[in-house]
Amino acid sequence: MIQVAIQDASDLVPKAELSGAGIRELVRSSLTRFTREGAVTVRLVEEAESRELNRRWRGVDRPTNVLAFPSDRELGEIGDIVICMPLVRSESGGRGSTPGAHLAHLVVHGSLHLAGLDHHDPEQARTMESLESELLTQAGWPDPWAEERE
Repeated sequence: MIQVAIQDASDLVPKAELSGAGIRELVRSSLTRFTREGAVTVRLVEEAESRELNRRWRGVDRPTNVLAFPSDRELGEIGDIVICMPLVRSESGGRGSTPGAHLAHLVVHGSLHLAGLDHHDPEQARTMESLESELLTQAGWPDPWAEERE
């Protein structure tokens, strides 16, 4: 079974829209086609921590909405997902989305990165976006890519 721990270092979680159980289910549903066992930590952080991690690991000195850190699966760990909650709030308004829906999208997005997917070229991006759409709509969330396909 995929174990999911949530570390909330932010006071900004839209709890009414997406509970800890909902986050766990999204991680599990995103990863089960790739692996059946392992541990994932989802850390919800403020901008300062996101910026520091992004600077340290990607060389980009600004916060980012989601970071994924794959681990050694032989040790039973899948990896960590770090989500910047102030960016979830600010980006959701600009996308015509709710903070909960955007958080759900970033949980799925980060989980797919842990599974080895990426979006550096157009074909990879289409594959990842298609999976995100499928997983989110199956879980009852809106398709974040629907407007772009119209």
